[in-house]
Amino acid sequence: MNRGMRALTAMVLGIVMCGVALGSGETFPAPSLTKAPSLDGVIEPGEWDGALHLSGFTEQQSGNKNIDDTDAWVGVTEAGIFVAIHAHDSQPDKIVARTIQKGATLENDDFIGLIIDPMNRKRVVGNSQFYVNPIGTQDENIAGGRISKKEWRGTWISAAKRVADGYIVEMMVPWRLLSFPAGNKGDVLFNVARIQARTKNGSYAIDPGRPFRVENHGTLLGVQFPKRDVADQLDLLGYVSPEYDEDESPSSTLRGGFDIRYRPTETLNTVLSVSPDFKNIEGQVEGIGFTRSERFLNDTRPFFTEGARYFELTGGFGFGNAFYSNRIDDFDQGFKFFGDLNNAQRLGFLVSREDGNRLDSVLRFGQNLGTRSSFSMFSTYRDEPGRKSSVVGGTAVYGTGNYEFGLETAHSDDDGQPGSANRVYVDYDAPNYFLTGTAYTVQPEFRARLGFIPFVDKRGGYIYHEYNRKLNGFIRDFHMDNSIEDFEHFNGTNFSRVFNIGARIETTDDWAYGFNYDRNTFDNEVSEQWTVGAGWNVSNPYKQISVNYSWGDQGGYYTSFLSLASQFRIGKGIDLGFRQSIFKLAGNREQSVVSLGWEIDPEQSLTGRYVKTGRDSNWYVAYRKSGGLGLEYFLIFGDPNAREFRNRAAFKVVWAR
Repeated sequence: MNRGMRALTAMVLGIVMCGVALGSGETFPAPSLTKAPSLDGVIEPGEWDGALHLSGFTEQQSGNKNIDDTDAWVGVTEAGIFVAIHAHDSQPDKIVARTIQKGATLENDDFIGLIIDPMNRKRVVGNSQFYVNPIGTQDENIAGGRISKKEWRGTWISAAKRVADGYIVEMMVPWRLLSFPAGNKGDVLFNVARIQARTKNGSYAIDPGRPFRVENHGTLLGVQFPKRDVADQLDLLGYVSPEYDEDESPSSTLRGGFDIRYRPTETLNTVLSVSPDFKNIEGQVEGIGFTRSERFLNDTRPFFTEGARYFELTGGFGFGNAFYSNRIDDFDQGFKFFGDLNNAQRLGFLVSREDGNRLDSVLRFGQNLGTRSSFSMFSTYRDEPGRKSSVVGGTAVYGTGNYEFGLETAHSDDDGQPGSANRVYVDYDAPNYFLTGTAYTVQPEFRARLGFIPFVDKRGGYIYHEYNRKLNGFIRDFHMDNSIEDFEHFNGTNFSRVFNIGARIETTDDWAYGFNYDRNTFDNEVSEQWTVGAGWNVSNPYKQISVNYSWGDQGGYYTSFLSLASQFRIGKGIDLGFRQSIFKLAGNREQSVVSLGWEIDPEQSLTGRYVKTGRDSNWYVAYRKSGGLGLEYFLIFGDPNAREFRNRAAFKVVWAR
């Protein structure tokens, strides 16, 4: 048994900690409204009579009542759920509300949120969230995922107004946006949340406990739902895009494609995609810092982001992700079927075909055994000229109190060559503290052609823990983490030994400071790295600067990495961003990224990005009109994801119903 396995065993046998009291979900009779309130950001006397009144919001991390109180009213009709919130604030001049475009993240603004699941599944994957900031900008996260076109996401109503002691939000979410037991009565899981930007406090009307537990949200009992409108079951989306690209033959083309979504039940979705447009979607810029494995990049393509959680096969914190959608770089036809078969079972199936080149498929079935316990089975398959590759596996999770125990296993067959990867872990999650221990093995022969597996021929384990604390003095937030890992090859020689420790603080004047120390031995190559960093205005994405500098020794060579990033709003709705990276290891490599964005109004924007990596440089400029009902328009000069500039222009029109 190597040192990593011994450390993990000692941790599992040695953790003896007291359980922490959790919050308990409250239940309320359905507060039926006889008349729908007027949604104008003004709470008139008597207009919310009959609604459930909630106040005394609880800060989730500390368990204390929020110093700035919040009043919320919740009521239901057969059409939907109505919510009003009066967010009182002792310093109303410091309320933050900058974001104006619907669907943009509100994470650095003040905002309120409705958490809801009419199916009462008591699982995070079943919850939908609807957010509004003090100037009325909406954002939402609908369970199961939805692509951005308004006709597919659906519409909901909200209004907001600043008042002398804070701000008021009124909102209504129609049931038809969500999965619900059509034509029947049912219980609705819900909560109302508030985020205060200047304190970075998140508070809830109904305390979800510490650690956070979705089952501790509240429940509205006996809500009467309408019958499902048959017209809501089928959605169509299409695009057409004339394009000129002097590097292609022919240089002028006309592309087009469409998506069809059909919802056979309240909780199931099918999507057929033919000739999707992946060329005009801006991807993540790959950095230049040192890495021994491939970099993991987020996928922003709508076909893969819609319902993505039903295709999460393994956790990614062990031997890797059994499915990594970026492996499917393009396809001609794609089909997916995903959702909940019932409150206990969920299914995800995906297949794509690139004509004459490749067939890919992914299947996952999950079964809940309780609120925090479940198992799943999955498979992936790739058929391409000269090779057939498949992976089958499963996961199991058991949660109790502050603990979670998990198991993951995967077995591959790559043209007749078998291999396997396995993981076991235990987590301890308590207020301000998180600890995990993992042991896993990845055989040298394991191949997951549709997965992201950073390394093979590896076995051992690691321990990671972190401590987070909100404070009331000059330091606003404190974070510290530490990890130790020990892995070997299957022949018994060293693979890696790592010791890492880091800390970060945020101050009340919005500065952040951090440091990190990392020492590792990788295949007998020793490296040691120190990192320091600082950030100014870290909670203001429209006026901030950060710098990080690392230095140390990499296998006997001096190495350093300097990263400087800034973001400024230089005019009304105009944002300029800059990131410069310089990496030194037996020579220099530099990368510069400049981005420009102009939010013309809530539906129109002009964006551009310039990327220079070494001698390669690329830029593009794009105009879009989207986010509302009706036709959407895009005009793009250049290629967002090329390494070098392409003399290319594309016009794109998107429609949906």
